[in-house]
Amino acid sequence: MHKYQLKNIPEPLYTQITESSESSFRNINQEILWRLQLSYELEEVASMRHEQVLVDEALASGKPKRATPSDWQRLRNELFPK
Repeated sequence: MHKYQLKNIPEPLYTQITESSESSFRNINQEILWRLQLSYELEEVASMRHEQVLVDEALASGKPKRATPSDWQRLRNELFPK
C-alpha cells in the first residue's frame, strides 16, 4: 500500500472532512480515500452517460447508409481545408 501525506488543506475543507468522517464513523484517512474513490466512480458514470447519449443520437438519426467516395471527399475537405 502506498503512503501519501496531504499538506496545506484549507481549514474549511478540513472541517468538512472531519465532520463527515465523524458522521460516517470513518477516520479522516478513510474518509479522504472514500471520497477520492467516489469522485472517480462518478466521473466514470458521467462518461458512460455521455457515451450513451452519443449512441442514442446515432440510433435516432435513422437507418445507416454506406459512405460514398464523395462523402469521404466532402469530409476530407471539411477537416483539411486547402
